[in-house]
Amino acid sequence: MYHFVNFKYSLYQSKLVVLYFCNKYELDESRTHLLLSELESLQNSANLTLSEKEIAFISREKYSKRHEQAKKKAKLVILSLVCKQVSPSEQGEDTDLQNLLVLNKETRALLYKRVMKQALLYETNPNKLRRKRVAIWKLLMKVKDDQKDYYALREKVNSSDDLLQDNEGEVYSQRALKS
Repeated sequence: MYHFVNFKYSLYQSKLVVLYFCNKYELDESRTHLLLSELESLQNSANLTLSEKEIAFISREKYSKRHEQAKKKAKLVILSLVCKQVSPSEQGEDTDLQNLLVLNKETRALLYKRVMKQALLYETNPNKLRRKRVAIWKLLMKVKDDQKDYYALREKVNSSDDLLQDNEGEVYSQRALKS
């Protein structure tokens, strides 16, 4: 199996050779299946490894793309680098970081996650960090707190005989809800 991978045979050609020898030596299906799956896993893992030339080429490509983007949006690149260096004030407030977000829509879109990350990185008070973490995750995940009191709504449904009106003004028949 190792030789198929090192000689850069395609997966299809390698499978044909393995199947030929499995048929020739009359191996049972389970052993043939095991050999084919091992060949496929070796082939897939070998495709993930890159040579030094390929790694150098990829890094040069990334650098050139970053360089092109930096020419187009030089101010945004500078702000994103500055964002990494901004820490909260001595009072523990994140006003400097928040000011980076209110410059314009483009900077907010680019710097939003970085600013939130910085706000968490420099927090030293564990209680405040926990509160911040929950609030930031809710913002990032776009979770809105539901402020309805379900226990009161349940009591209202149980106490009412026929009709029920919820907080938004919708009217329901209790018979329809139970069925």
